[in-house]
Amino acid sequence: MIDDTTFADMNFDVLKDNPAVECVYVGETGKEISKRFDDHRSADHRARTKWGQKFFLPEFDDAFREDLLVKFQETDQSISGLNTYEALKQELALRKWLQKKGIAAYSN
Repeated sequence: MIDDTTFADMNFDVLKDNPAVECVYVGETGKEISKRFDDHRSADHRARTKWGQKFFLPEFDDAFREDLLVKFQETDQSISGLNTYEALKQELALRKWLQKKGIAAYSN
């Protein structure tokens, strides 16, 4: 489980000059994205996370940033149809890309 310190450490360079920057979660899933979001926020689903319950916006439509995925894909990066290894590599690549853009991001 992530805690606030882990997130801060992972995003030190992004947060050091502006602790109020936009923050996002990056994760890979084989499920419909809105369903995975609900799982993370759930009180009783096995995939629930305290971090998701505490920090995710309440509504998926307010939380999901498709515009960022589109911009990432415009850099010739793939985000779908990947095997697990490729998906994990792309999750890390997306997090680092977001951080370079000044957006604090967390991924496992």
